[in-house]
Amino acid sequence: MILDFKLHPIFKGYKDLFGLKDDSRIRISFDKTILGEYKMFITDFSSFQFDYVMYSRPIIYFLPDEIEFRAGLHTYSKLDLKYEDAFGKLCLDSHSLIDTMKKYMKNNFVVENIYQERMKNFFFECSDPCEKIYASLIQENK
Repeated sequence: MILDFKLHPIFKGYKDLFGLKDDSRIRISFDKTILGEYKMFITDFSSFQFDYVMYSRPIIYFLPDEIEFRAGLHTYSKLDLKYEDAFGKLCLDSHSLIDTMKKYMKNNFVVENIYQERMKNFFFECSDPCEKIYASLIQENK
């Protein structure tokens, strides 16, 4: 099992401050990846979560700086999709994160039922999305 530790590209210059060294089990990378290759996704609030919803893969939200986040000390202080309505467990500390990761690993990365349902019902089927968007725009401009 390999853990890819991917930082946002704006942190590239700070890579060494994380104190992680590349080895055979942990890789630190800023390279583009093929998302479908990953069995699980851990994020704070990245929009990449929606790709993992499409793949029906486990998502864990890790927000160890919740107080700062809620106080507006990030780019965001609230999200359109609240954590309690999202697609995975919210972990506020590293112990909870590790416990949740172990749970998914033991269960062969099977998404829990509550999150499977949310994932299944998040996107809607559309046979011709371009035509639907066009028709909607025309209707609004009448």
